[in-house]
Amino acid sequence: MPERPDPRQDFGPAPEANRPVRGLGLLPLLVFVAGLCFVLSLVGVYLSRQPGAIASLWLANAAAVAAIAGRHPREWLPLLAAAGGANLAANLLAGDSLSVAATFLPGNLCQIFVGVGLLHRFCPPALPVDRPETLVRAVLLGGIVPIVLGATLGAGLLSAGGFGSIPDLWLSWALGSGIGTVSLLPFGLLVAARGGREMLRELARPEVMAVVAGALAVTLWSTASVPFPFVYISAALVVAAWVGGFAGTALASLFCSVAVSALIAWGIFLPPPSTGEFGVILFYLPLVLVVVGPLLLAASLETVRRQVGKSSAERNLMAITLNSISEGVITTDTEGRVAYLNPVAETLMGIECDDARGRDFEACVKLIDGVTGAALPDPIRQCLDGTNVAGPTRLAALHRRQGEDLAVQFSVAPICDGADAVLGTVMVLRDETEARALAARTAYLVHHDSLTGLPNRILFQDRLLHACQTGERNAGRFAVMFLDLDHFKHVNDSLGHAAGDELLRAMGGRLTGVLRQSDTVCRLGGDEFVILLGVLSRSDDAAEVARKILREVSRPCLVDGSEFNISATLGISVFPEDGSDPDTLMKHADAAMYRAKREGRNRSQFFSRVVDEAAVARLRLEGDMRRALLGGQFRVFYQPIVDGLGGRAIGVEALCRWIVGGRESHGPDVFIPIAEETRMILPLGSFVLRQACMQLRSWEGTALSGLTMSVNISTVQLGDPTFVEVVIEILRSTGVAGSRLVFEITESALTADPDGVAGVLIRLRRLGIRVAIDDFGTGYANLSYLKRFPVDCIKIDRSFVSDLDHDAADCELVKVIVAMARNLGLKVIAEGVETVAQATILNALHCPAMQGYLFARPADSATTRRWLERYIGAAPSVAGDLSALAEG
Repeated sequence: MPERPDPRQDFGPAPEANRPVRGLGLLPLLVFVAGLCFVLSLVGVYLSRQPGAIASLWLANAAAVAAIAGRHPREWLPLLAAAGGANLAANLLAGDSLSVAATFLPGNLCQIFVGVGLLHRFCPPALPVDRPETLVRAVLLGGIVPIVLGATLGAGLLSAGGFGSIPDLWLSWALGSGIGTVSLLPFGLLVAARGGREMLRELARPEVMAVVAGALAVTLWSTASVPFPFVYISAALVVAAWVGGFAGTALASLFCSVAVSALIAWGIFLPPPSTGEFGVILFYLPLVLVVVGPLLLAASLETVRRQVGKSSAERNLMAITLNSISEGVITTDTEGRVAYLNPVAETLMGIECDDARGRDFEACVKLIDGVTGAALPDPIRQCLDGTNVAGPTRLAALHRRQGEDLAVQFSVAPICDGADAVLGTVMVLRDETEARALAARTAYLVHHDSLTGLPNRILFQDRLLHACQTGERNAGRFAVMFLDLDHFKHVNDSLGHAAGDELLRAMGGRLTGVLRQSDTVCRLGGDEFVILLGVLSRSDDAAEVARKILREVSRPCLVDGSEFNISATLGISVFPEDGSDPDTLMKHADAAMYRAKREGRNRSQFFSRVVDEAAVARLRLEGDMRRALLGGQFRVFYQPIVDGLGGRAIGVEALCRWIVGGRESHGPDVFIPIAEETRMILPLGSFVLRQACMQLRSWEGTALSGLTMSVNISTVQLGDPTFVEVVIEILRSTGVAGSRLVFEITESALTADPDGVAGVLIRLRRLGIRVAIDDFGTGYANLSYLKRFPVDCIKIDRSFVSDLDHDAADCELVKVIVAMARNLGLKVIAEGVETVAQATILNALHCPAMQGYLFARPADSATTRRWLERYIGAAPSVAGDLSALAEG
């Protein structure tokens, strides 16, 4: 007899590895489908051909549908071929000819293909089969609809082959496949959804095995012994649905259907005499209903169990969540009686949930105002009355049963159902004790210095603003002092920053001890302090306080076992004479302090408007210099260096000039010191060096190619760790050899950091650069430095040259310098030569080279080039020719 399938699909979330059919590769699955369909087809053919059979159970098609439906469509064709081949082989083995066996094949394949396609399209694998609506859909799409089509096709072909009438054949095919589908399809879909391993674990439970065995026993007994056996079978399957769940019911239904079909085929269970197709339908319909009813009941029970389990899980999760959160949770009913406390609420309130449940909220919870200490209105009652449904609240405190108060924050909200009916309230209570302590600590740190504990700039500014406002209202007077510890860097350098911090703490304590309670001392940062002296009757009071502070600071201080004597410098501004707002008073006190530093430190100084105007002018000049540097206003001029005996040019010196509108804005004696103080000398010096090297490069291949270029190098540049790398980059980019350069440094550069400078000069000498000591004789360098450092040349300062023709002592000094240089193998250049008389004397003293206005003033590159081209080859041999050179 024909067969009809069971859709094989992946219902539910079982892992891919646990789905035995879908997890197989194509080749193993082909073998599995062929073997399963062959066995089931052979069983169906055998039962259908027993003498008593009217219509037989046909399971093969349902099994094929269940195995194929979950696979990719590209695999359907070989799997259908495997199922069809198994069906053909079973009929041949049963004794049918090839032509007869082939007659059954189209109807079976049609039924399998339609079932697989409908399940794949309308019943995707993610839908669980143990839900009533999904079960009905799967049976209809995977079984009933395909059976109608397959039975029609199969009956037509069999009738054409002379096997009987179409109605009889159709009814026999449809009944056999229908019973097989209802019997096998639910179980097959369940296996596909849950996986073989999970199904085995579930079916192996004792209660499931018991109800399955019981249902099979009732089936065998009732069909052989009592009338109306389907009633007993149905009852047994209902018990299976209740006890064994959907899995047990599906397996029991399959076993019962197979048993009834076998008993019918063997003539043990015989239907009552009847005529026509209607009687056959009436006989088999109860068997279908016996299976369908318990399966739907089992699916419904599974749905209910899932919902109950989900609700229970949600309740458990809610309980775990409420017990795990760090806030206290209190719920009440509509009368304001406590219904629930979570563990945190129990701890905060000092009462257990069982003791509080059913009591009025106010009887369990005492809330008071965190500022005034007054009792707060009942927030639960306010929420129920609709007057307050909000949070979090302002500062509050919880009065515990143990008598202590806790800082808390709380919020209250109503609990409503879906119709917005109020069912009660919920309060969230948070312990704010640590948070408020942390906030207070944070507020303190925001306004105080972490090292000394003194007020910081923020708090000082606030107090200074208040003092200004009060002073303006009351016509009062107060003072602001800026204090800086002198040479504090030496402490850090010698003993380390830990010792420096200890010294700062000690100084902060001393300053606090000297001042009044109404005064404020603040640490701005580093070793800088600022002091606000409260109401003063006269300015001299501030001077007296300043003297006390200086005496107190200068007392010896013991740090890390070492005694330190440190001093301080103070600047003072007075309200309202020196300013009427905080910024002005602070700025003027700072300016006064720097003035005191310039005058020698360890002293105090009141603000002076005249001095301030000079400082403002200096700041303005500093700003102008920065803009000039960016705007390209700095230019490089050149001054020749000549052979002292003949006036022949032997080199040039690069000099920086600030040119605005074609005229010199400020001289080098004005802007160079500022550039060194502000470290603008670093970019400015790099600019001069690059321009000088580019000028040398432009003279390559001309008569000037043998000249050297002298460039002044600042102490700041020598101390910069990147200076040598900058020089290397400039030489590389301009293509100038280091041997063409002479770096001029002052004697003070040698004494500032002897070891560091020596290392830099050695690295420069490796580049071929020579070194000259500029303004020699005016500094404090030890003469031994000339031997210690890699020096090539000394330049006699202009102060010794200017009075050569009037001062015999200067002549002797120059004579000694020239002789010393000759003995040390050093070159000598006299600077500032302005008269022929000076040049004549220098010649007589055997000074080999000169530089000054007598020969040429500093000029731009074009002017200097014309001068050099004129005198590069000049070699007058008498001093008188110098006069002509000067006139030229």
